[in-house]
Amino acid sequence: MKVENRYSPNFGAKLIIDKVYVKKLANLGFIQQNTNFVKLVNWNKNDILALNEIAKWKNDEYAKLIQHHVSEGYAADVYVLTTQQNDFSIIDAKKILGVVQITENHVLGGFLDYFQVKPSLKNMGIGHSILNSLKMLYNKISLVPAGKKEVKQFYLRNGFVEYPDDSNFFVWYKDSFERF
Repeated sequence: MKVENRYSPNFGAKLIIDKVYVKKLANLGFIQQNTNFVKLVNWNKNDILALNEIAKWKNDEYAKLIQHHVSEGYAADVYVLTTQQNDFSIIDAKKILGVVQITENHVLGGFLDYFQVKPSLKNMGIGHSILNSLKMLYNKISLVPAGKKEVKQFYLRNGFVEYPDDSNFFVWYKDSFERF
């Protein structure tokens, strides 16, 4: 990842993938909702404020650490899935559905450091949509899921496989010929 010069002007988050569809539970079946997958920009005050709001979702210490990483220019990419439709120079934290931090590595591909869906919106397809957006950007994604069985099942349902020698290490490959 290219780390931007701290003193260069920046204009806030950048739209990466528009019109990401999320199935949202409604009274009668599912309805589609337009969302956008947006990359936050290091050192941007508005993006850091949005991360501060995310940290309040569950009083999440790691989300607070991501906020610190972004403000210090840590070489990781932070993306949000948002219902915001325009003017990404100022991210509306209330419209963020989920957040992910991923670090690029030549061996691990994109290593998923952090993944959080807004707690009140779990089980509505948001996590699936975020992973699908990442799969459009990376050829390989690896991660160490939180220990819960449900979390591991979520990644398996989304095309990840357990690494043969370590059941706590999961990998997704765009091309099946690259596997182990």
